[in-house]
Amino acid sequence: MSEAVAPAEPLSSQQRGVPVSVALLLCRIVAGGAFILAGALKVKGGPLIFQMSIEGFKLVPAWATMPLAYFLPWLEILTGLALVLGIWTRQSALVVTGLYVVFTVGLASVLVRGLDIDCGCFGGLFGESSVGPMSLVRNGVFIVLSLACLILGGGRFALTADDTKPSGEVTS
Repeated sequence: MSEAVAPAEPLSSQQRGVPVSVALLLCRIVAGGAFILAGALKVKGGPLIFQMSIEGFKLVPAWATMPLAYFLPWLEILTGLALVLGIWTRQSALVVTGLYVVFTVGLASVLVRGLDIDCGCFGGLFGESSVGPMSLVRNGVFIVLSLACLILGGGRFALTADDTKPSGEVTS
């Protein structure tokens, strides 16, 4: 008689091998680092410049553009730092992924509506002047990287261990 084998528990991100942990670290650095850089450049440029970028998208009411211009850069910096450092990795990856999706939908809407506006994403650091298909590709890469962190966790090199499985169930 053969005994039934119980299905193996999924590995926590702390139990994954070094190669997977290195890959997750790189995902965290790129996706989170881009958020830190973008937020810092927006803070450096000042809220008025970022407010003009937000207004150009024509997606939010005028009264909301200045509060967003103050709030979004700091949210990008804080969640980017949390992701890079591996602090509450899945939670920070959820916020980062959600924001990348929202930003990508905004970029896509600009292209569909034929608007010729400055993205405002990195403060012109990379010479970007207007939203184009490459903006969508760039954000798509960031979404995939942050999704990997959301699904797999932070890996061995995260500062805090993941305390939940992807299903949200708390591990012991």
